[in-house]
Amino acid sequence: MTNIFWPEDARLVLTLSVMFEAGAQVNPDSIYLGPLGPIDPQYPDLAGDTYFEYGYTEALPRLLDVFDFHGIKTTVFPVGKAAQKNPDLLRDMAKRGHEIAAHGVSWVPQHTWDEDRERAFIKESVEIITNIVGVAPKGWNCWGLRRTVRTLDLLQENGFTYHIDDVSQDNPFVRELANGKPFATVPYTLHNNDLLCYEALGFSTSAYVEQLKREFDWLYEEAKTRRRMMPIPCHDRTLGRPARVHGLNEFLTYALGHPGVTFMRRGDIADFVLDEYAQSKG
Repeated sequence: MTNIFWPEDARLVLTLSVMFEAGAQVNPDSIYLGPLGPIDPQYPDLAGDTYFEYGYTEALPRLLDVFDFHGIKTTVFPVGKAAQKNPDLLRDMAKRGHEIAAHGVSWVPQHTWDEDRERAFIKESVEIITNIVGVAPKGWNCWGLRRTVRTLDLLQENGFTYHIDDVSQDNPFVRELANGKPFATVPYTLHNNDLLCYEALGFSTSAYVEQLKREFDWLYEEAKTRRRMMPIPCHDRTLGRPARVHGLNEFLTYALGHPGVTFMRRGDIADFVLDEYAQSKG
């Protein structure tokens, strides 16, 4: 009997997350402000703003065309203020079938906040996304993956079913929160993170594509006998540059050329493992 690890007996699932942050950066609180680096916050960072602006003027439209070409549906994590500056772009993503999750109100850390401030931040994020696309987000990503000990409980309180701020496994999993209710984790990745690889570590496009291929090959082999998932982070102003999109297209063509490989939105992955968890509990 064939082990069924994924819907429709897929062998390996890839999930592509689009981080829509352009326009929500706060100097210097967002910390990583691109290759130009931060400047004294008493002055406007006009050049740095154009680096982020590229994310919605050029990068996201280009990436969306590539996703359409390959028939891939992604999960978009818009920061609220970025979404408010470009609501038509976010609505276009939703219309194309991409899941719209949440990534806070502005691109700033939340891990030092008290409960009231964090609760309000999450609640406002939900309201912004719901008002723009008409559907409440189910997935959450903190700035820098840094959450508090209360974050998951506050997320569930506000209708979320999963988060991605975890790099502990190569597959999704479910845990029970303090109230005994299940909550899904659909892990992220740092070593294949386009922002870190390109901007922080100085990868060339060929090096980045080669790393993705090697990661894929190993997981594809492991997926013969156990559930495996490969997340691919995509930051608007980072991966959407022409040469880098060329590399992404090369990898997508390579991966989808293998039998049993499919892409899933993170919300669909969360639904799958939560349903599986419920069945296991009877």
